Amino acid sequence: MLGAAAAMFYFMLIDWRGFAGGRFNDLALIVAPGVGTVLLLPWLANRQGGADWVRWLAGRIGDYSYSIYLCHMPLMLAMVYALKALGVDIGPIVGWVVLAWVALVLSLSALVFHSFEKPVSDLRERFTRRVQAGPFGGRGEG
Repeated sequence: MLGAAAAMFYFMLIDWRGFAGGRFNDLALIVAPGVGTVLLLPWLANRQGGADWVRWLAGRIGDYSYSIYLCHMPLMLAMVYALKALGVDIGPIVGWVVLAWVALVLSLSALVFHSFEKPVSDLRERFTRRVQAGPFGGRGEG
């Protein structure tokens, strides 16, 4: 999520005319926030001496991750389009726009998770039986 927010900052400020013209560092600037987020969340979730809210937040982001994946880009595009259609200059307020976007993505993702993803997952668990997917059949044969 933090990586996506950093990428949104970057995408709003990038000069796209030079993207294919040899600016190699663009790829690093796009990939680095995502890699940082991937490394940061497991560390936050497993911290022993940290606050409980940090572990709770990391757990919720893990629960909502698929919903975040589905919602983040359409919401980003809709926000940027709406602000530009209203004639708002995003440059001076980009920080506030990103904060609002992160809050909206988390809220919408929680709504999608609790109203659709979790009930469907619970229903699936009720009507399907678990199958051992390992290579040895799971019967304790040795």
